[in-house]
Amino acid sequence: MELPPQKTAWGGITLAAGQVAEIIGPPGLGKTRLALWIAICQITGRPFPNEQWSGDCGPLKWLFFGTENSIYRWQTDLRKMISCLGDADLAKLDEHLILPTLEQPGDTHMLLDDPDCVAKCENAVRKFSPDIILFDPWGDLCADELKDDVQRATVAEIRKIARSGSKNDVPAIILNHSRMGARVFAGARRDGGNYGKNGKAIFSQCRNVFNLRPAYADADEETYGDVIEIIDAKHNDRRGFRPVAVLLDESTMTYSHVADFDHEAAQKDWDNAASARVGRKAKTQAEKDAEKETREKEKSERMRRKLDDGWRKMQSIVRDAVDSITFKALLKEHSGVTTNACIDEYVRCRTAEWKEKKISDTLIAETPEMVLRDDGTLAEKSRRKGGKTLKGTPVAIAGYLDRVRRGEDA
Repeated sequence: MELPPQKTAWGGITLAAGQVAEIIGPPGLGKTRLALWIAICQITGRPFPNEQWSGDCGPLKWLFFGTENSIYRWQTDLRKMISCLGDADLAKLDEHLILPTLEQPGDTHMLLDDPDCVAKCENAVRKFSPDIILFDPWGDLCADELKDDVQRATVAEIRKIARSGSKNDVPAIILNHSRMGARVFAGARRDGGNYGKNGKAIFSQCRNVFNLRPAYADADEETYGDVIEIIDAKHNDRRGFRPVAVLLDESTMTYSHVADFDHEAAQKDWDNAASARVGRKAKTQAEKDAEKETREKEKSERMRRKLDDGWRKMQSIVRDAVDSITFKALLKEHSGVTTNACIDEYVRCRTAEWKEKKISDTLIAETPEMVLRDDGTLAEKSRRKGGKTLKGTPVAIAGYLDRVRRGEDA
């Protein structure tokens, strides 16, 4: 059987049944705006960002499903974008571009585990008969992004929706959020599967994946700057494209190719930013360790003062002593104190636990002793008795304190 020549849309996306592509970028970078400009360029025959990326087919009908952007955002961006187009191009857009409008409360609900949402999407596909479908964003499609089986089921529903119209060669594009941070952006070229937020399962099912990242590592984190790198992170059906950079013109909300952009220098800057971030984290951890040591010293000093004041504050002493690394030293220092108050308070604190385990008074008296760990913390030594695992009790603590008083415990 002779197959017809294979056609490709933007980015080498094949016009074939079951084809799913993904565009990944951080929130606020402009994924939706860029996708809209890609659609306009494809419809009007404008190479974007260059001839290689533009595909080899004529105008396609694009259907957008989206929940993030209001009708005012769509109108504002679209009016600026089409301000540079002629009448012939505007006529093509009228015929080939279908955008969402969020008018009713239910329009923002697009989880594809809901049969009503799936039916709504399928009805739109049957009505408009698109050549390519775009879903924005992935987080509003998938009921649980942390579960691989849910992600796979969502992609299966997307494929089903794409085949629900009169055409059987409709690909789908998904816009997804990336993870954040300099280390993530530095890995956009080397580790495409980890770039998307909780997205390894969807990455494995997509035929084409494009990672978007801010071009400059020193760009303001709120705006990212005006230059975006487009990285071809996965390409199953073709040879990979070299990364390209595009510049946003805020007056027209259009993008243009930055032909002389130095991608290797940008990668080096991101690697340096990631290394600096690791250094800052290490320094922060050292500061946390120092703070922890200071808190432990303050805690020990509070215990000393309480012990000096006598055993009337036994409740707080017991609470602090169980976790304190200075417990043994303090007991030796105050070895002449009576243990009755300590026993009483410990019994009160553990009563609820004993009742829950239903341990008898006889067994309590026969339970093992407490053991002192190498780091100075007190642990409950366990053993099996009568088929039950029993833990240390106040009686064991009393024995330990008595031995400390007599100098029998080193």
